[in-house]
Amino acid sequence: MVPDLVVALGPSTVLVEVKLMRAVAPHVPIFVAWVDHPEERFVSEAYAAGATSVVPAEHVDLAWKNLLQVLSETKGAGTAVHDTLVRAFHDQSGRLDATRVARVMGLTLSQVAKAIGVTPSALSKRPTAGAAQAGLRELEFSWATLLEMLGEEELARAWLHAGHPDFSGKPPLDYLTEGGAKRLSDYLRAGLAGETA
Repeated sequence: MVPDLVVALGPSTVLVEVKLMRAVAPHVPIFVAWVDHPEERFVSEAYAAGATSVVPAEHVDLAWKNLLQVLSETKGAGTAVHDTLVRAFHDQSGRLDATRVARVMGLTLSQVAKAIGVTPSALSKRPTAGAAQAGLRELEFSWATLLEMLGEEELARAWLHAGHPDFSGKPPLDYLTEGGAKRLSDYLRAGLAGETA
């Protein structure tokens, strides 16, 4: 019988169990929390092992609430518009600004340009261009979703850079820059709707 959710609490040795569970039940959410300060690479290794969410014990209550909210979403249910806005992504006029998006997400402007399908030179000249808005909106949705699921910008950046089993062991950042912002946001939308990747 496959469980609905796996919770792993402990030191880095728990990652072996996370890998085994991911192999046995590839679509079961795995929640990893740690009590003592782990080695620096623990978070990225936990995501690489297949964890869905990785948080320090002092933030378990917030992360648990977020995870339960994601798990309880019904298939096809949408996310409220205000929940997918990231203030830091917008300039004073309200337009999405590629330089702000890059800074907050820890990306280069070139990576943002690849993700939204425009040239880096065009984006650097006009970071709020109308042609960039649709792609930047997909990045905003993805970032807001990751923040809601993981609770912290640092963990969201770690998730983007760590290898992930749903992407053949590659980091989601590769998926983003090779396949586009819409591809990653569609992956996250499917996860919110309870669909398999």
